[in-house]
Amino acid sequence: GGVVVCSHSQGCWEDYPIYFPKTSSVQVCLNFTACVFCPQTSSLQYLDARNTPLLDHSAPFVARALRISGSLAVLHLENAGLSGRPLMLLATALKMNMNLRELYLADNKLNGLQDSAQLGNLLKFNCNIQILDLRNNHILDSGLAYVCEGLKEQRKGLVTLVLWNNQLTHNGMGYLAAALVNTHATK
Repeated sequence: GGVVVCSHSQGCWEDYPIYFPKTSSVQVCLNFTACVFCPQTSSLQYLDARNTPLLDHSAPFVARALRISGSLAVLHLENAGLSGRPLMLLATALKMNMNLRELYLADNKLNGLQDSAQLGNLLKFNCNIQILDLRNNHILDSGLAYVCEGLKEQRKGLVTLVLWNNQLTHNGMGYLAAALVNTHATK
């Protein structure tokens, strides 16, 4: 069964570790921090932390937990403030997570340089992600070039890449076309 975790608006869960040993789905709202991710969550398959800021001080703990997660298949981090260091830590951790199949990063103000380079690097090393949702960010053509460099390494993994509303032009489509020549499944 699923679990919904909510914290009060003034505090955070950092001081109150929570373990979910028998659940396969967790939805988190408000002041989500790293305590939700514990090694004991070995059966967690779905985590919905959309609209929940991942702060700089908790990002390393969340990244570590994602790196060692043995069962997480779906991760929703829409509108989680991931641009910059939090995304770098997340992408680095997910390079080693071979169980994740769906990653939703919409509405995070991801940029066309540093953030897109991290995403491209993630795609180079993790060929198990099947859905990557990047809609409503600031990827730009320059960032799409980085993402496509990683996409070129995907032989069969990524099936769906969502890029709506990223200020892309026909120039960016050239990078995408070149990357799609090498892949067999991306839509």
